[in-house]
Amino acid sequence: MLPNCPKIKIINNMLIMFKIIYYVKANLNFLIPNTQPQRHETAIQERGLLFVQALEYYFVVVIMLFSVLAMVGCSCRRLPPPPEGLPELHPCKITVTFGGQAFEGINVSLASVDPKNKWKAGGRTDQNGVAEIRTSFAFVGAPLGQFKVGFDKIREEATENSNAVIYISSIPLKYGRNKTTEIIEIKKGKNEFNFNYDNGEERIVH
Repeated sequence: MLPNCPKIKIINNMLIMFKIIYYVKANLNFLIPNTQPQRHETAIQERGLLFVQALEYYFVVVIMLFSVLAMVGCSCRRLPPPPEGLPELHPCKITVTFGGQAFEGINVSLASVDPKNKWKAGGRTDQNGVAEIRTSFAFVGAPLGQFKVGFDKIREEATENSNAVIYISSIPLKYGRNKTTEIIEIKKGKNEFNFNYDNGEERIVH
């Protein structure tokens, strides 16, 4: 079964058309009725052959172009099946800056303040500091309710001792998911939140 991707379906349909054209080309002598005089029959066959060849080359080029597009830009990965009990989700985008600067790759996590709500959501910021929130990090949107929102961006740095590394938080640790006090409420419809915090790196001490 083909993935639910428009580009792949188009390529598949073109391949079917190419097979039809190839069949017509291979059987051109049989498809042209032998009712014309001999001197006209050859001309008709030649014109038909040229037409079929033109279609054949056209479809080859188009198939190649769509194949390249499918490989480069087709986001056709299959999502996992929705888990049992997944609630209705509502679009949510969070924009965050630190010291007025947007950071790409900030992990955004949402944890419900209601202990009965087991669903967690989150996302990762792009170069503009915008994160699209997904529930279970797969399904677009977040369920209704209040959530604690935290931000994390950790990197490793080597030390003078080659066998040891240290962990650096690119943003203040007080905004992390384990320390944050920031609460947002997801409501019906689109949800957009903007945060601007102070900047500063911190070393993580275990």
